[in-house]
Amino acid sequence: MAVLAQNGGGFMDGAGAGLLAGFRPSVRGVVQTQVPALVDPGRRKGFGDKDLVAGRATFEFKMAPESDLVVKLFGSRDRGDTRQYDRISRAQDATIANAGENNDPYEFYSTGYPTQRIDIYGGSASFSHKVRENLNFTAIGGWQGSKRSVQGNGDGSPYPASYFDANEKLSQSSLELRLADDTGGKLDWIAGAFYVTDDVKFNTNWISYSALTNYDNLHRQERNSFALFGQADYHPLERLQVSAGLRYTRDNAHYVGRNVDHNPWGISTFTTTFATTNPFAWDEKFDDDNVSGRLTVKYDVTPSLNVFVSAGTGYRGGGFDGTSIFTVAETKPFASETVRAYEAGLRWTTPRLRLSLDAFDYRFSELQATTRLANDTNGRANVGKASSKGIEVALSAQLLRTERQSLSFDVNAAWLDTEVLSFSSNRVAEVLQTVGDPLPGAPDVSATASLNHSITLKEGWSLRSRVGVTHHGEESNRLNATPGNTAKAYTLVNARVDLATPSNWTLYAYGRNITDEVYFPELNGAARLVGAPATYGIGARFDF
Repeated sequence: MAVLAQNGGGFMDGAGAGLLAGFRPSVRGVVQTQVPALVDPGRRKGFGDKDLVAGRATFEFKMAPESDLVVKLFGSRDRGDTRQYDRISRAQDATIANAGENNDPYEFYSTGYPTQRIDIYGGSASFSHKVRENLNFTAIGGWQGSKRSVQGNGDGSPYPASYFDANEKLSQSSLELRLADDTGGKLDWIAGAFYVTDDVKFNTNWISYSALTNYDNLHRQERNSFALFGQADYHPLERLQVSAGLRYTRDNAHYVGRNVDHNPWGISTFTTTFATTNPFAWDEKFDDDNVSGRLTVKYDVTPSLNVFVSAGTGYRGGGFDGTSIFTVAETKPFASETVRAYEAGLRWTTPRLRLSLDAFDYRFSELQATTRLANDTNGRANVGKASSKGIEVALSAQLLRTERQSLSFDVNAAWLDTEVLSFSSNRVAEVLQTVGDPLPGAPDVSATASLNHSITLKEGWSLRSRVGVTHHGEESNRLNATPGNTAKAYTLVNARVDLATPSNWTLYAYGRNITDEVYFPELNGAARLVGAPATYGIGARFDF
C-alpha cells in the first residue's frame, strides 16, 4: 500500500484586480451597467498551493501453482489552486487586459483565486497463467474514472476575454490478452489483442468580454479502439537477433455537442466574433484503421557492446478536438497521424561505464498539433508533413569506487531538429507562416548532468549527495512559432543530501533552482507560465 499527500508550495502572489477593479465593458462609448462589475478579491500570498491526497493498494493472489492474480486499486483527490499565468509589464502591454503589471514575474492580477476539483479513481487486474513449459498467457483488465472541475483565465489577466468554468467526466475501460513464448531461446514470440473504450463529457461555461456574453460548450465523445499485435525475436546466430512486429488498429469515435449563447446582457456579438450561429449543434463520426510494423536487427559485437538498426511505421488515430467548436469546419475530425521511423544506436557496458547512443529520423504525415484557429481560438489540427531528427546520448561513469564510498557522473542529452514541411489543414490561420517552423513541444537541446556521491559511515549510517544541472532548450508551445509563444532556454541547478540511519529513518535536505533563475516553461502571447523560484526544504522518510 502507498499513500501520498502534498500540501502548500505556492509561490505566486495575487495582487487583486488592480486597474480593472469595478470595470464594465462599453459599447460605442456607453458603459453597460447591466454587466456585473469586475470584483477585487484583495491580495493573496503564496497562490499555487497543492492540496493532494492519493493512494494505491496492491493485492497478490496465488490462484494455483501455475496461476497468479494481481489486483490494484487507486484513487486521488486534488483540491489545490489552479495553475496561474502571469502577464508581461504594462510598459510592454498597454492593453485593456493589463491591470497594472510590473516586472515581478511572481505577482499577478486576478478577480479571484480559484481551486480545482479533480478526482481520479479506478483499478486493474492482471491474471497470468503458465499454459505449459515456455508458453504463458496474460490477461490485463482496467477501469478508470475521473471528475474534473477547473476555472481560470488563460491570458493571465482579470479581464475575462475568455474566462472558463470547465467540468469534465471521464470513464474508461480496457482489456489486453497476450500469449507469449519469451524464454530467451532461439525464437521468442508474443501475440495479443487490445481493446479500450472511453466516454468523455465536457461541460464548459464561458464569460467572454470579447463576445460580450456568457455561453456554454456542451460536448460528449465516445471512442473505441481495437488492436491485434504480434512480435517475433529470432537468433539466426548467437550474436545476431532479428525482431519483427506487426500491429493492426481500428479506431472509431462519435462526437456530439452544442454551443448555446445565453446573451444575458443583451449585447452579445457571439455569432460575429466566432463566425458561428446560435445555437450551434453537431453530430459527427470518425472511423479509421491502420497496419503498422517494425523490423530491428541487433548484433553483439562483443559481450559488452551491441549495435542495432531499426525501421518501422507508427500510427495515432484521428478524432475530434473538444477545445473550441464554433464552426462546421471545426466539427470535422482531424485525420490520423502516421510516421516512418528510422533508428540506429549502440549500447556499451563495462564495469565502470555505461554508454548508449541513438540517432533517429522520423517523417510524419498529418501530424496532430495545437494551434491558433482562424476565429482566434485554440484547437487541434493536422500538419501536412513534418520531420524530426536528432541524437540522444546517455553516459554513466563510475569515477570512484571503494569499499566505503562511490562517486559517479551521469549525463543525458538530446539534440532535436524539427520542421513543419507542409500544411494540409483548412482550420488554421496564418498557414504560410507555419511552414518551416519547428514543431511544438520539441526543444532544440535538452540535457541533464549530475554528480552522485555515497559514503558508508560507522555503525550503519550512510550519506548520499547529488548535485544536478538541467538544461531545457528553446521551445514553442504551439504551431505558428512566433516570439509570443516560444519560450527561451533555461538552466536549473538542483542539490540533495540524504542521511540514512541504522533504524530505517532517512533525513534529507534539498534545494531546487538554487541559482534562482527566472524562467517561463510556456508563453501565450502577453501571458506566461512562470517556473518556481529557488526552493529549499528538509524532511524525513521511514521505510518499513
